[in-house]
Amino acid sequence: MPVPVGPTADAGMVRATFRLDSIGRGGRIAYISVRGDLERNDVPTAGPRGTVMSIVGTVAGSLQLDRLRGWIADSRFVVTMHSSLQPPASSGIEPVRFKTVVTQRVRLQERQPARRPRP
Repeated sequence: MPVPVGPTADAGMVRATFRLDSIGRGGRIAYISVRGDLERNDVPTAGPRGTVMSIVGTVAGSLQLDRLRGWIADSRFVVTMHSSLQPPASSGIEPVRFKTVVTQRVRLQERQPARRPRP
């Protein structure tokens, strides 16, 4: 899937594989795993003229799909990115490299019935 962010619409790409691991008892919950890669290469930056940024990384996670509701009941994802800011060789500035890890957890919360006030 192209990621349309930045100055060019085709600056990045995410490739992911969704795998149905199992179905829970009664068939209500589907357990799905996700694995993939992301990359974004040679994107101009606001730094010194000629500086470009490159990103490579991975996406990994799992989700539980409530088939009765048609909605995600629980999901956990980790996105790990290795970024590099490469200034032009003529600048004499060393490249900057860093790692970013984003962890996400989303759960469906059941709505509790309203409590009645005690007399």
